[in-house]
Amino acid sequence: MKAEDMRKAIFLFVLVSLALWKPRCAAQEGVRRDVRIRFYDSPWMITYNVLGKPRVRRELRLTSAQLAELKALDNLDTKDVPGLTNLVAQAKTADPATRPAIRAEEQKLWDAFCLGSVSNILTGAQRKRLQQIIWQVDGIRSMDRDPRVAAALALTDEQLEDVKEVNALFDPIVDPLRHRLGRQMIAGVGGDETMRGREEQVVALAKALIILEKERDRDLYGILSPNQRELWRRLLGKAIRLQWPLDVF
Repeated sequence: MKAEDMRKAIFLFVLVSLALWKPRCAAQEGVRRDVRIRFYDSPWMITYNVLGKPRVRRELRLTSAQLAELKALDNLDTKDVPGLTNLVAQAKTADPATRPAIRAEEQKLWDAFCLGSVSNILTGAQRKRLQQIIWQVDGIRSMDRDPRVAAALALTDEQLEDVKEVNALFDPIVDPLRHRLGRQMIAGVGGDETMRGREEQVVALAKALIILEKERDRDLYGILSPNQRELWRRLLGKAIRLQWPLDVF
C-alpha cells in the first residue's frame, strides 16, 4: 500500500473510532489525566515539565540548594543567553521566508543553554535518572528524536529508514490534529459555541491523538528486534508513573 493510501486509511480509522466513542465532559475534566500529547516538543520544554513534577524531584532527591537553582531558570531573560539577543533582533527584521529558520535557531540556543544549566546543577546519578524518566515520558519515538537512543539500541541503517517511514506516514496526520487541539484549548468560544461543546471538541481531538500515537508507537516498536526491545527496557530504568494535564504533552 502506498504511503498516501495508508494515511487515508489511518485517517478513516480515526474518524470511525471517534464516531463510535462518546466523550465524557466537565464532570470528569474532559480528559484522561495520564495523556501524553506532545505540544511542547523541544528538549528543554520536555525536561522543564518533567522536572516540575514533585514526584520526579523526590525521585532525584534534589536538595534545597538545587531546587533554588532550578527555580532561578524560570526567570531567565533573552539577554541571559549568549547570542540570543542578536537572533531575536534578526528575526524582527527578517523577511517571512527566512524568519522560521531564525526562530528555530533561537529555540536551539535557548534549549542548549537551559539544558546545560540543568546539567551543571544535577549530579551524574541525578542526570542519568532524569534522562531515564524523560525517555519514559517521550516514549519509543525517542529513538528518532535522540541519537543516544539510536546508538544504544544499535539501530541499523535499514531500521533508521523504517523509523523515518513510520514518522513520515503519521506526522502529516498527527501534527495538524495537535495544532488544532492547541488552538481549541486557548481560543475563545465563538458565538455559536457553548463551553460544553468546546470541551467535547477538545476531548474528541485528544482521543484521536491518543489513537494515532498508540498506532505509531506500535509500528516503531515493531521495528526493534527482541534484543533491542530488552535494551530499550533497560534504558528506561525503573518505571515511574506520572500524570499530566492535557495541555502539557
